[in-house]
Amino acid sequence: MSVRAKRGVAASLAALLLFPMTASWGQEGSAAKSMEERFRAIEDRETIEELLITYGRLLDQQNLRGYSQLFATDGVWEGGIGSATGPQEIYEMLDAVFSRTERGQYGNSYHLMSDIIIDVDGDTATSWSRWTWVVEGEDGKPVPQRSGHYEDALVRENGEWKFQRRLTVTELPTAARDTEAAIWRRDHRDRD
Repeated sequence: MSVRAKRGVAASLAALLLFPMTASWGQEGSAAKSMEERFRAIEDRETIEELLITYGRLLDQQNLRGYSQLFATDGVWEGGIGSATGPQEIYEMLDAVFSRTERGQYGNSYHLMSDIIIDVDGDTATSWSRWTWVVEGEDGKPVPQRSGHYEDALVRENGEWKFQRRLTVTELPTAARDTEAAIWRRDHRDRD
């Protein structure tokens, strides 16, 4: 667990310990069990948030092998560039897409992840978040290249949180104004 995640868990634990006991915790052991469950849910949310951010970092580094390993054995990536199932297929799909770009074509680029909402239910979870891909403009200043949101289903596989299904939705530029549609947009969901 990262230092950031440990700090978040420590802060959350402190809040749990300071939270006043309620009448529903009257039975012996109920409070401890409830606090344990709450602590685990907080820890899971922190770990999942770290997974979402790691996803963007590995993509920015074009570490496609590491990126693909963030998916469950039967995990699905779905978005404008296509769809793939399992880490190997996801790796091959991204490798094919990145082969259509020149190395350094977008200068120093990176993803911003924001508006993260995570709902944990035992060994499964869902999340929704925004993404913005920022590239180096002609003047060297950061320029948003495209943006959208993710809709995720996650699963704990072999003790680690993984993507079970990640839907990547590009909202901007709109399809009608996307000058790089040949690289980044192929909306396979509209096929007959």
